Amino acid sequence: MHEREALYGREQEQIQLDRMLTAARCGNGSAAVLYGEPAVGKTTILGDALQRATDFRILRCRGAHAESELSFAALHELLLPVTGRVAALPDPQARALGAALGSDPGPADPFLVRAALVTLLSTLAAELPLLLIVDDAHLVDDATAHALVFALRRLSAAPVVLLCAMRFDPAGTVWRGLPALPVTGLDEADARRLVEEQCGPVGALRVARVLEVAQGNPLALRELPSMTAELAGATRGSMLFGPRLRAVYHDRVAGLPGPVRTLLTVVAAETRGVHRVVSVSAGALGVTTAAWEFVARERLLAVGDGCVDMLDRLLCAAVHDAATPAERRAAHLAIAAALTAPGEEDLRIWHRAVAAEFPDEALAAALAEGAEHARYGSLVAAAMLRQAAAITPEPDAAAGRLAAAARFAWAGGDIESADSLLGRAADRISPAGLAIAGGGLAGLLEFVAGQPERAATLLHRDAALVTDPETAALLLEFAAQARWAAGLEEPPPPIHLTLGPDLPDTSGRTLPAETAAAVSMPGLGVETAVPMAVAEMAAQAAAPVMAAETGVPNPVSELSVSAGAVAVAAVAGGTAAAASTVVSDTPVGARITVPGTSIRGVEASVPASGAVTGGVEARIVRSGTVTRVADPEGPGDMWRGMGSADAVLRRLPPAPLVLLWGLGGQAIEPFGAAVAALRAAGAHPATVCLLPQLAIVQFANGRWAEAEETLAEAFELARSVGTANVLAQCYTLRAKIAALRGDSDTVLESAERALAIARPHRAHALIASVHWHLGFHALSKSDPEAAYLRLRTLAQPGHDARHPTYARLAALDMVEAASRVGRMEEAAAYAETIQAWAIRSRADWAISMAYACRALLSADDRADHWFQRALAPRRAAPELNNARIHLLYGKWLRRMRRRGDAAEHLRTARESFERMGATEWELRAQQELELTGRRLAPAATPGAGSVLTAQETRVARLAAQGLTNREIGAELFLSPRTVGHHLSRIFGKLGLSRRAELVDIDFDNGMRIVRPR
Repeated sequence: MHEREALYGREQEQIQLDRMLTAARCGNGSAAVLYGEPAVGKTTILGDALQRATDFRILRCRGAHAESELSFAALHELLLPVTGRVAALPDPQARALGAALGSDPGPADPFLVRAALVTLLSTLAAELPLLLIVDDAHLVDDATAHALVFALRRLSAAPVVLLCAMRFDPAGTVWRGLPALPVTGLDEADARRLVEEQCGPVGALRVARVLEVAQGNPLALRELPSMTAELAGATRGSMLFGPRLRAVYHDRVAGLPGPVRTLLTVVAAETRGVHRVVSVSAGALGVTTAAWEFVARERLLAVGDGCVDMLDRLLCAAVHDAATPAERRAAHLAIAAALTAPGEEDLRIWHRAVAAEFPDEALAAALAEGAEHARYGSLVAAAMLRQAAAITPEPDAAAGRLAAAARFAWAGGDIESADSLLGRAADRISPAGLAIAGGGLAGLLEFVAGQPERAATLLHRDAALVTDPETAALLLEFAAQARWAAGLEEPPPPIHLTLGPDLPDTSGRTLPAETAAAVSMPGLGVETAVPMAVAEMAAQAAAPVMAAETGVPNPVSELSVSAGAVAVAAVAGGTAAAASTVVSDTPVGARITVPGTSIRGVEASVPASGAVTGGVEARIVRSGTVTRVADPEGPGDMWRGMGSADAVLRRLPPAPLVLLWGLGGQAIEPFGAAVAALRAAGAHPATVCLLPQLAIVQFANGRWAEAEETLAEAFELARSVGTANVLAQCYTLRAKIAALRGDSDTVLESAERALAIARPHRAHALIASVHWHLGFHALSKSDPEAAYLRLRTLAQPGHDARHPTYARLAALDMVEAASRVGRMEEAAAYAETIQAWAIRSRADWAISMAYACRALLSADDRADHWFQRALAPRRAAPELNNARIHLLYGKWLRRMRRRGDAAEHLRTARESFERMGATEWELRAQQELELTGRRLAPAATPGAGSVLTAQETRVARLAAQGLTNREIGAELFLSPRTVGHHLSRIFGKLGLSRRAELVDIDFDNGMRIVRPR
């Protein structure tokens, strides 16, 4: 028997066999014949039964072609371990059974042999329950089969179990008297699980194709993924078999008549199942009506409604795999000749190309031209270019077509094939040629699935090599994002400079008409406003650098037409006393988009005199060509008409940077609109890259349910298209959500999975994100030492978690953890970091966090002032941050013996945490509130509409539907233990005593009980 393999999806068979073994332990015998297609898993099921029968004596044998004509050959193998017990049988039986086994020269009387077998088996079973295993029973000799069936009919009252496995229904065989148990292919869920666990990372398209061909056959599911070539999911073409699968099907294929094999080869090669094409091409190869009748009678093919359907797809694939190259070429040429209908020209060229025995440039060019204008989608175009490359005589031309095929594969979401095809092209062409042919695809592939630092290097290299300026600009934008992900730098975001009246300046005042310029990220709305004089000053200061970079002698004076332009990223205070414009002829309300290359380190300051009052600092972040926009577009409109999915992705910065600049609220609409547009366009790579970003923004804005739905979609796509770094980002966000809810199991599992991807790729942004969420979780568990050790790495030089973006975003956590363990100098340094960022960015959240950090480190006579500044109404901090500050302020007030004020803030914190489902934080706020000695707010009575949090409501609804804790956890990304915790709270709030009573609750009408209990 084969080495034991893992068992998938055989619960029903296991239950049946367990019942038989249990009955045998109680003294009752039984038998079963498992039957099904080759390699469907019968032997594995028998092996599983052997593992379960540890208290049984085991006797087993296996049928073989070479021995099927030898009487009692299989019985000899079965009884070989107990031949010494034959002599103890009654003398006539001993002689007959000895003769059957070859140890006695006398005749083997059939009846005496069978009677002896009954006696021997009952004797053995009296000592230990007995399990008999007969594999490949269809090849067992008839004499052995008759003897075993005879014996089992007489041993129903003895602890003897017979399990047989065979390929055919036993109804027409010697075994027909025994109960039959059919074994079919695995269902889709179990088949997917087998592929995922046994074959490693496999792209979704390849998995889909394997599932279609394998039809649930476990051996095929194990072997086919490793045998499939690139773009296996693009068409329904043939697939190569592995050695074991080929051996299993060899006899069955060899036993088919020749014309039937030809017909099945044509059907497998034609792929579409068009009856007209199949019948004409098969007829040209000599297939007659008899072959069609045979496949219909044996249920191999079904013909009707103009289609030919493969009923046994795996057998058809096996026949095509067994065909000789000449037979396959003949089939494709016959199919090409039969494709005469209008619109079938591309298919005709395709089949001729597949049949080509030698390189053919004319045929390859025709196929490549058809691919560029293919009406069948990106993946079919990729497959056509791949085949064109295969028959291209010149290596450089072949490499160019391989790279083009890789581009189409990327656009179609088959990242696995794109990477393989580009690798083939790289072996045949120079880096410059590859960059031009692949459009910088190497760096994009590395960015989503490899090392961000290497991706940045590749993207910079290819941006210098490509000839198209727009492609070069796109690659440079991605390179900047890759460098950020690698922790190498923190690039400023793309900027819009909007001219218009009555915009508030950085201090909240309103400037007169035509005196303000507003700065924002693309599509995210206004970030801040700066005086026009400051913008003009910044432009003048940047002029020398811009002139050196752009070659424009006086770029500032030519800004209104086509020279370089600048934008101001941040201004600290100041107002303009006089109107001034950067672009003299730009109408009020128009928008200037400033693309191009970043200028580093150019700063200018204006003294507190003249037209500008107060200290002002301007930072030049972009230069390039001015684009005039007559009618400013709304944030949702910017995605309409976009020709490139990668361009859509490029125009939105990473979500953590959006949050860093305080634009989370404005980001919801453009991120959502971008995802919707990419979904509609079928742009799989761009969609999967953007989904986690959208989920981060949704989470930051308190849209918990939407974030979880987006995250679930992101997980599904990231697993399917092979974007490892995106998958790691999904795990980091899952860890964040689980940390908020106090689900330690999910936090640790998600963090471990994310780090397993991020560390080998040196993706420092991902590593930093994980460390932040682990530190946040430790704080929620009141473990400041563990939190400090995790969070300090975000600012620790040389550590792989060091990242300036996350060090700022996590500043409050870092200061709290460090101060609670007595690391006051480090806490002060962290506070200075967020203070500097608040001054630079003027983001409300950063200002609030800076004040809160200052409060944590201040003497008692100043802390109150800073806490109040942190909670100032104009500070639009996210709800989680706001609740944290209320909790910290409440704790401080309680220590200052201001219990009434403390209770107010702690109650606010507790209610906020409860709405968020932040159970651990809610518990901390509750404990602090109890320490104030103030009477708690009365608990909501059962039936109150707000009695349950949003998360508790979701758990309750699923539990009312009958789902188990584990099933609810899988649905909501929670551990079963956390689900149980939620249910205990739900029962207490609703006044219930058991789970079954949840079905009586009307969740849509105030949690009323609709039936008396």
